[in-house]
Amino acid sequence: MLPRLLSGLLRLHPRSQKVATRAVAAIDRPSSDLPRFQELLRAGPIHPQPDGHSWLVLGYHAVREVLTDPVRFSSRPHASIDEVLLGASPPRHSRVRRAVTPILASHATAAVLRDFEEQAADLVRDRFDLVAGYAVPLTEFLGSRLLGIDRATFGAILSALSHERTAPGAVRGRAWADLKRSDFCRELIASPEALLSEAEAVSVTGLLAMAATETTERLIVRCGVILLQRPKLRATLIGKPDRISPFIEEVLRLFPPEPTLLRETTGPVTLAGATIPGGAELRLSVATANRDPARFSEPESLRPGRRKGNHLSFGGGIHQCIGAGIGRRAAAAALKVLLRRAPDFTSPEPLESLPLIEVGGRLLPAAVPICAGTKESPSKPVAQREGSRWR
Repeated sequence: MLPRLLSGLLRLHPRSQKVATRAVAAIDRPSSDLPRFQELLRAGPIHPQPDGHSWLVLGYHAVREVLTDPVRFSSRPHASIDEVLLGASPPRHSRVRRAVTPILASHATAAVLRDFEEQAADLVRDRFDLVAGYAVPLTEFLGSRLLGIDRATFGAILSALSHERTAPGAVRGRAWADLKRSDFCRELIASPEALLSEAEAVSVTGLLAMAATETTERLIVRCGVILLQRPKLRATLIGKPDRISPFIEEVLRLFPPEPTLLRETTGPVTLAGATIPGGAELRLSVATANRDPARFSEPESLRPGRRKGNHLSFGGGIHQCIGAGIGRRAAAAALKVLLRRAPDFTSPEPLESLPLIEVGGRLLPAAVPICAGTKESPSKPVAQREGSRWR
């Protein structure tokens, strides 16, 4: 199982990827295929593909139906990344989720987020890169604390997973050992609810390492770019911090961390009037569904007052992202600190010139230079408290 885990949990660091485009229009798109999918959606929510065994699912209601019905639509295609939680079905999935949920609960991670905010304040400088100088180190700090492992070891885990792309087998032993000795992994192995084997616990721990870094990093960067585009909205959030969470939900709707999810039919099904055979792969375009005009009025507009929880960016049903809560809280904390320490932050470069990368169809800012006059003195370093979620 670990080879599949390592090949799936690749740390796609923005600074190491090829620049895809510098078009300002692309900044407002979560994926390169979104315009084509939106055009297809006008003709209907379901589209068979030329390969003969896969189908595009584009409409909000059809995507939601698939996500919330694990009996007819299996998550098995994601088992190549993690077959213990992400690609598992009940009862195994339910057993593992019961063990992971309390570890990531708000009361269990409160101390982590307090230190996270202090770390964020230390990272705001007169000039810094929102990606490499803020979102990346912040989320690596978050990941190391959630796993209960020191920063250097956590960095080695991410590097090992990334190196696996070009040298299969070279770092498997080290990655396995580092993940296994984390507090998070040991707690899973000891859980009387999950009864996880060592291999299963390592797989779930690696999944958390990926989610705590990549997913939260993308969300923080997207929020920052949007606030650069909308100074009036930024002023509103500064004056009314309680609106930061609704803002984040709308950013998640427009820019889901994973624009496409996969499912597989467990037998012949009828979906949105289309008959689909058993064993077919379904490509669920969450990015398109989240902008479906049949569900959202003015779907291209960012409206933080929309009803909370109606997007599909964290999936749905039994496989709704188990780390969604900590991801939301961390992103909100990062934004609060940024707005407090640098309320008038700007970019020295026009937004249309920002370098973008394309990773698996996702369009991501590779770098976002920031100029900011800090308003507060830096807080005390928190390095002495790293290495355990409970300190």
